[in-house]
Amino acid sequence: MEECLAHQETALVLGKALTPGTLHDDTVGRVMDLLDDTGTMKVLTAGAVRADQVFGWDNRSVHFDTTSVSVSGEYRPPEDQQEHEVPCTMTHGESQAKRPDLTQCVRSTLGVERAGPLWGKPEDGKASDNTVHNPLWSDSATFLAQHGVAPGAYIDVADAALVTEDHLAALGDTLCMRRVPATENACGRLLAAAVAQNTWKAVGILADPKPTQHRPATS
Repeated sequence: MEECLAHQETALVLGKALTPGTLHDDTVGRVMDLLDDTGTMKVLTAGAVRADQVFGWDNRSVHFDTTSVSVSGEYRPPEDQQEHEVPCTMTHGESQAKRPDLTQCVRSTLGVERAGPLWGKPEDGKASDNTVHNPLWSDSATFLAQHGVAPGAYIDVADAALVTEDHLAALGDTLCMRRVPATENACGRLLAAAVAQNTWKAVGILADPKPTQHRPATS
């Protein structure tokens, strides 16, 4: 801990300048116990609400994504697992960090403008967008309804992997935007119909990288 914090700007990270020796394993352990007693979701929510008040985020659209977090060491389930809820299981999965030799958990995050996190949760190491999205969507819809936002008043935007019967059925009356997977025959039919109508409107180049001879810019 001391070696790690020796290179950190503690005043910027913690709001108060501390010497590296102040944060040893005992103090960090006590803080982790307090976080567990309080609930990490409550801490994240409080921080997100405060950040929204300070920076005035645009909350009209949200983005959901998952990322794997590789960990070292041996993670054993607690002996009182029946009484102590385990938030996630450390196990091998699809490592986005290219470390299949390490166990991992998956962090799911719901963010707004400039990637500000409004919600987050640890998932099992083998979790994917497909398995995490449906429960999250049910929770989000319930939360929005409590604030008077009806199912038809917002749009769920997700990638092609979520175009399945189960996901579309779970949306109910909620509006959504999806890219049809290229593996579906419907994708080819839709593209052919769009090209045949020939009602395109040019909006210019959509990509930052400069076009090359063999890789023209997206436009």
